[in-house]
Amino acid sequence: MIIGFWAEWMGMVLYIVAALIWLIPDRRIEKQISEFLTEVKNECKR
Repeated sequence: MIIGFWAEWMGMVLYIVAALIWLIPDRRIEKQISEFLTEVKNECKR
């Protein structure tokens, strides 16, 4: 019974950690997207 409790608890912790990693934006990805959108806007103005 104790193992079942810990397995369920650990599963929930891993689920929450994965959700937080997915929800918190990565600055490197944001920078790449921002640079790409700036390039696209500059090309459209030409």
